[in-house]
Amino acid sequence: MELSEWGLCDWIQPLVKQVLHGPTGFCVGGLKIEDPISSAACVPHEVLKNANDIFSIAIPLAGDILRWQFIFDGSNPGSPPDILFSEYEDFDPEYDDIISLVKWDQENEENLLHVVKDVVGLYKDHHKFKCYQLGEKFKTELEELFECEGLNVEVSIKRTDRTGNQRTMNILVQFQADFTDIIEKDIPLDAVIHSPLLLIKYELNTGKVAPVLFLPSHVERVLGGRGALGAPPFTVGLTVLDYVNRTRERVNESIKTLSESHEKRCEYIAAFLSQFSGHVLEYDAEKFFKISLLFNYQTFFFIIHVSLTKLFPSEQPVITFQSAYHVTKRSQLCQSVSNNYPYSPRWPGSEMAKRAKLFILEKIPHFKETCIRSGVL
Repeated sequence: MELSEWGLCDWIQPLVKQVLHGPTGFCVGGLKIEDPISSAACVPHEVLKNANDIFSIAIPLAGDILRWQFIFDGSNPGSPPDILFSEYEDFDPEYDDIISLVKWDQENEENLLHVVKDVVGLYKDHHKFKCYQLGEKFKTELEELFECEGLNVEVSIKRTDRTGNQRTMNILVQFQADFTDIIEKDIPLDAVIHSPLLLIKYELNTGKVAPVLFLPSHVERVLGGRGALGAPPFTVGLTVLDYVNRTRERVNESIKTLSESHEKRCEYIAAFLSQFSGHVLEYDAEKFFKISLLFNYQTFFFIIHVSLTKLFPSEQPVITFQSAYHVTKRSQLCQSVSNNYPYSPRWPGSEMAKRAKLFILEKIPHFKETCIRSGVL
């Protein structure tokens, strides 16, 4: 929804715009405005255009969504808001601790963003202290995690039942990874998740640990979809930092595999172009996932499709034989798919193409006979 559709007071709109689009430094972006209303509700609706001065801000933090209500006085332009933390009974910071409220500058459009960041900072410190109180083991491991350079860490403890007896500690870790070599140009970048996020959930009553790895959507698409690359198993005895480093290694290894796969696919397709010059029908000249070749064997015309995956050379290419005119009873061109032929991922592209060529030439007579016997012209 556009900012203008929220019906906020004109002088509040620039403040909210900065909250929605300004840098926060949080692990997850995408702050949202919810439930705008007017404190002057008794005034007729037609008079209330752009009169909303109360709203909630939804803030993703430590694997959860915080919702705090900001209460402005629409009749007093430039005045600071009150903040309602009704859902968080154990978090109610003192006014004087929120520096941006104390030093509210009505001329500064980033004021509200600074207030949100200040309050979130107090909330993070509050929950960090609560986590430290869980015991020396948690305190030592979390201190080690917070002190590690290159990590953005958020923690929180929340109740998972009404009694408060069941509690979960969330640890959200943002780390950096270079996806430059694998990002596809035509995929829009994720506006909410900018780099890998590892969410570790500890069920404090049972000791169960549930890790989840989140990647930017444009990276997940390259990897094969959501969940294609999951977090490694959490092994008892690992510290939190050790586990984070293990996850980083898995992500970096996947990036390296995909990057090298692109280079290997290029080499493989180039070798096919050399081995089968004069037979090339078409090939993928950007991502190198496929090449199609046209052959004529004793007046029998057929096409060879060679398909590669993102995990090539670990995954063997699939070779599909397809008649140019024989069809099955279902009116589909006769095909034969082969993925079990002499192959080694350790061979250079030229050797792979040479072995594939020998296999193709060997199988042509049998494929022709099958098409003539089973197919229909």
